[in-house]
Amino acid sequence: MSRHSFLSSVSVRVTFSSPHPERILNEILKRNLPVWGIEQGEGSVSFFVFPSRIRYFESFRKGLGEQEEWREEPFGILHLLYLFRRRFGFFAGLLFLAVTIPLSTCFLWGVEVVGNVEVPEYKICNQLKEYGLSPGKLLSRLDAKEIALRFGIEHSEYLYVGINVIGTRARVEIREREKYEENEPVQEENSNLVAETYGKISRYEVLSGKIEVKKGDYVTQGALLISGVCETKNGAFYPVRASGRVFAETNRTFSVTVPTKECYRAYEGDENKQVSYEVLGLSLSFPPFSTAPKKGERVLEFAEPLCFFGYRLPVVVREKIFLNSVEKKEEIEVDRAEKLAYDKYEQFKRDTFAESDEILWENVTLSTDEQGVTLTAELSAIEDICREVPFRFTAFPEEN
Repeated sequence: MSRHSFLSSVSVRVTFSSPHPERILNEILKRNLPVWGIEQGEGSVSFFVFPSRIRYFESFRKGLGEQEEWREEPFGILHLLYLFRRRFGFFAGLLFLAVTIPLSTCFLWGVEVVGNVEVPEYKICNQLKEYGLSPGKLLSRLDAKEIALRFGIEHSEYLYVGINVIGTRARVEIREREKYEENEPVQEENSNLVAETYGKISRYEVLSGKIEVKKGDYVTQGALLISGVCETKNGAFYPVRASGRVFAETNRTFSVTVPTKECYRAYEGDENKQVSYEVLGLSLSFPPFSTAPKKGERVLEFAEPLCFFGYRLPVVVREKIFLNSVEKKEEIEVDRAEKLAYDKYEQFKRDTFAESDEILWENVTLSTDEQGVTLTAELSAIEDICREVPFRFTAFPEEN
């Protein structure tokens, strides 16, 4: 703190207004009075002086003219504290800030998750909480590398987990594993084609590999159709990725029941909401009492961090919405139930057969009882029954 700022914290500011403001300057120079911060304006002069030295201007103030004015204004931090001398809450707040601000740097204030796509951030934060990474934890007791290692091992849905503690915040980097569909083409170099279902071979087309069946053969599910291991003229073997189509005559059945009485839940009445704020592991809810879902109620839960001008605060806002529901029954006409059954049968054929397949015959029957409308179908088709299966090929050393 400079000398001027320190003196300003314990001083009195004097403003002298007069048609001849230079009179106060002459008085100061004549008596060599200790003042500072002199500022001259139009018809006024202001300066700072110690409260104890104000008495030196007593004789000057008694001789003021009609158009002259003398103003004294306490100035500085000490005067402000004097005004708040009976405000115990003010000083308690200052003491609280002086203690909590240094202590707050010893705790983790927030967790930020980046890189996640499918898994929501609040779910990852709840998972990390089980490993000791949550707001309110002492930074000295956090081992970010150990938590990231354990978390990545025990949660196989994440390809990479990295945790960096920066100041009082933890930044969690997530890389999720890609999910592949079961019917996605196999990317292995070597593969066989096997039968997906039972059937009688009618024809085949081989693009690569060796055919293992002939026309008229009956095959079961999993039987080898086209082999990915080929043989050269000199008796050597080499692997390939089998490719082609094998068509067989197959028999399939399908059955579905569409109920004529449908039960569903309808949401009625007002929505009940409960909002909670989580700060450093503590939770404050509004309304303050615990709201548990009643019978027939559905609970929707949302959680997101609280932001202030784009900066994420160490506060998580969690909102629960309670929806009242009642069970209702609806009668479905038989004609509509039959149409729904046929729609599901057509969907089955679209999912089962390709455009190159041929349906030879089909027999569809409908029956109605207390349970609803039941559709049963038997059909025969000529379809491609190939399914690709990868394999590993090990070449044996030639004998000398």
